[in-house]
Parts: sequence; structure tokens; C-alpha cells
Amino acid sequence: MRMVRPFAGPIVAQSLQRCWNQPELLEIINLNVLVLNFREAMKIEPLPWLIVKLAAAACLLGAACTPTGAMVQTSVEQIDAMSAHEALVAGGPVAVEVAALAETGTAMPAGHSAPTAEATPALPAKVSATATATPAVIAPTASPEPTAAAPPVWGYSGDFGPQAWAEMDPAFALCGSGAEQSPIDLSGGTIENLVDLRVNYLPAQLALANDGYTVRADYPAGSSLQVDGVDYALLNFEMHHPSEHTVNGVPFAMELQLIHQSAAGSVAVLSVFATAGAPNPAYQQLWDRLPVQAGATQAVPAIFSAASLLPADRRTVRYNGSFTAPPCTEGVRWLLFVQPVELSAAQIEAFAVVFPDNSRPLQLASGRVPQVDSTSN
Repeated sequence: MRMVRPFAGPIVAQSLQRCWNQPELLEIINLNVLVLNFREAMKIEPLPWLIVKLAAAACLLGAACTPTGAMVQTSVEQIDAMSAHEALVAGGPVAVEVAALAETGTAMPAGHSAPTAEATPALPAKVSATATATPAVIAPTASPEPTAAAPPVWGYSGDFGPQAWAEMDPAFALCGSGAEQSPIDLSGGTIENLVDLRVNYLPAQLALANDGYTVRADYPAGSSLQVDGVDYALLNFEMHHPSEHTVNGVPFAMELQLIHQSAAGSVAVLSVFATAGAPNPAYQQLWDRLPVQAGATQAVPAIFSAASLLPADRRTVRYNGSFTAPPCTEGVRWLLFVQPVELSAAQIEAFAVVFPDNSRPLQLASGRVPQVDSTSN
């Protein structure tokens, strides 16, 4: 729950300062009006004249000293990201092939059920995964004007969970009405010989930030991903537990999402699944500096390359979708590695303690058929 209340102190100070800069007001509101001892004031001015001055002062303070600008808002919500969670520990390495996973027929665990037609608004019967989607554009951010309204608070559970996102703000409408929403289940894809990805990630000095929704690292300029001849600059990466996308309804232990943007403003997200297995030294460099409280930031001491987070097999599953968090903007090109990386049970648990569940439920594929790359460079 979130509460926002006005804080009056700055308004009073602002009003007094504004009146102090107007000598004509001080001439009328002389010292005997401002004296708190009413009897002392009467010794200086007759009562009728004193009452007139008091009335004039009240009117002037109301009309001329009205504060300008936004009221200061204070938030009393504190995000608690430290609740305990039982680790997702699988009984051995998960098969690296999407096709092999699809053959298991395992039902999805409770809390991550595949959506039904009754629970989701009707969507177009056919939407081609290969069709060109309107690119999701990240517009330059202008300096916001002061406002008294707090931004909408969204989350992954309770009253502010995914089922409520579309109703929280008009800007979030696509979360409920979009035709190409993410995440989806990746089963049933068509195997094609797709153009290989070209990854050019440079080593960089990073800092991990806990924003209350995930752990994120912004990446400095210079690293990029090329997809179908288009270059996308790496902006940042973030982590989700469990994975947002599934195979045959079954999630992986975690999903790392690397967000990129082209010069034209289109967005591509490269995802890495993680499953329980051997400890991962590359991920441990991040885990050693994992910020566990909302608002905390931890610098990664050594120079780090995001390339070390990727699997050796560069084949991907591809489809067109959306951001998985408000405002759920569509036109995002998703590229998900077929091969997961391994993390130890202890590494998975360390993240699960901070974020027990920060994944959006599955959305209807609505005719979209993922493409599965058949070869890798």
C-alpha cells in the first residue's frame, strides 16, 4: 500500500517569504497585529481599528500570499524486499534444447499458470511473429514539471499486481488491451535458419541498483548487438526470478534480460535463462555486490563484461512482443537464447531472498509463432 500526504512546512515558509518581499503589506500588517498577546496590541491601537487591521491582514495573506508551485509530497511507503523465499532447486541441469524441453509435457507450477481465453481480453486470431511491428521507441526524457500527484505504484502481487496495471493509469492501458504482449510460452516454434546475432559487448565499470522491482545495471555507451543487419546499443540489463518466459508452461529458475535500442528508437531484448547446476563464476561477481534493499546501489569493483553472462550456444528463439512491465509498450523484438546458463542452488536462493517473484504472468500468444534458430556461428 502507498500513502501520500501534503507537507505544510514549505508552504508556510514560502507564503511568509512572499509577503516579506512586499513592503506595502508590512505597512498595513504592522507589528502590533503580529503580536501574539492581544491585550498588548490593544494598548497600542483601539480595538475597532485593531480588528480592521486583523481582517485586512487575513484577506491579504489569503489573496496575495498564496504559495506557488507544487505541494511537497512525502511517501510513507517502504519497499520490503527482504522476505524469505524457498529456493527453486531443480534436480539437475535442464536440457539445453527447446525441443527437448517441449517434450516433457510438465504442467506449469502454481502461480504461473498459462492464461486462458476467459481470463484475458479477446485478441486478434492471427498475428504473425515475422510481421513488422511498430517499434517501441524510448523518447528523450524532458525535465518534468512539478506536480502534486505521485506516480502510480505498481508491483507483482496484491492490489498493485499485474491484474491491476491497466487500470492504474491511462498510460498503462496496453497492459490489458495490447495485441502483442509479453511474456509468452515459447513452445511450438518453427525451426528456421535465421541470421546469426553479432554481439559486441565491451568490458565496463558497472554498478548494480535495486529499484524495488528488479536489480539493474546501466551499461556505458559503446557495446552493441546486431540483429538482421540493424545495430542496437546495449542500455542496461536486469534480472527476474523465476523466468518470465516459459517452455511448455515451465519456467526456468531465472531470466536475465539485456535491453538494447537502435538509432531509430526500436528496442530489442536479449534474454538468458538460468537453471540450477554448477556455480557460475561470472554471475558470482555480480552476486558479491547484490544490493538487497530497495534504493540501494553497489559498485562492481572489477571491470566486467556482459558477454560473460551469455551461453556458448548463440541460437535464439525470436518473436515480437512488449515490455513486461508498465507501460507494456509493444513493438519489442525478443531474442531468447535456446541454451540456459547454470547457477548454483545457493546463487539462485541469494537472488530469491531479495525478489521472491518479480515476473509478469504469461500473456496469450494470439497467433504468434516463435522462430527457433537452427544454426549458430
